[in-house]
Amino acid sequence: MHFSSHLLWLCTLMLTIIPWGLSAQPPILLELFTSQSCEDCPKADALVEHITQKNPHIITLSCPVDYWNYSGWKDTLSRGFCTKRQVSYSTTIAPQRTLNTPEFIINGRETLKGNDVFKLSNLLARTKTPIAPISLDYLDEDRLHIRIPAMKLGAHKAKITLLLYGPSQTVAIRGGVLRGKKVTYTHPVQTIDILHPAWEGDAVDTTINLGKERMERARGAVVLVHKGQRSTGKILALGHIQ
Repeated sequence: MHFSSHLLWLCTLMLTIIPWGLSAQPPILLELFTSQSCEDCPKADALVEHITQKNPHIITLSCPVDYWNYSGWKDTLSRGFCTKRQVSYSTTIAPQRTLNTPEFIINGRETLKGNDVFKLSNLLARTKTPIAPISLDYLDEDRLHIRIPAMKLGAHKAKITLLLYGPSQTVAIRGGVLRGKKVTYTHPVQTIDILHPAWEGDAVDTTINLGKERMERARGAVVLVHKGQRSTGKILALGHIQ
């Protein structure tokens, strides 16, 4: 599927003319569920690449699913945990019977299927829900220091999750509906770990050992707190480090 230079220019324009004050703008987590066997996905992948370049307060993650791997090409970046994460979102945001790609998730609260730049820019522009900051620091080559402020959760508990992502990759696809295409995947998720399955809101000040091998492969880390004890939910706190 050809993503024309004119459309790339339009995407860049739409996603940068919105008068966001970057210094005051709270962080936004934008997740894209994508696949190398999805004909409509390259436009969405290109959107994520441009958003990442133009909007430093938007933390982007690509999560390639594995349920299209039967269709003539096995996605080289696909992960079963990405499929499970999308399934979880399908029950926590907008209940649906089927999964589709591409799908954007914003702060664990909003979903957009497809690659409509106008709808995506509008969703991002109106995302104003305050999200508590999580402080992340590398202590050395394999240890991550995490500080999360105390939060009032009421009768609910929350889940703390760590996502490690790799460097952006341009993949030459050699089979399936995108045979012959080269597509860039921005910040592909490598691992997802649950740090606390039932957090009650007390302040967190801890250091975790990620392992030298994992850190050598990773480009960055995202730690998030989301409402509830399912695998996904509305994001309450967010931290990012490269």
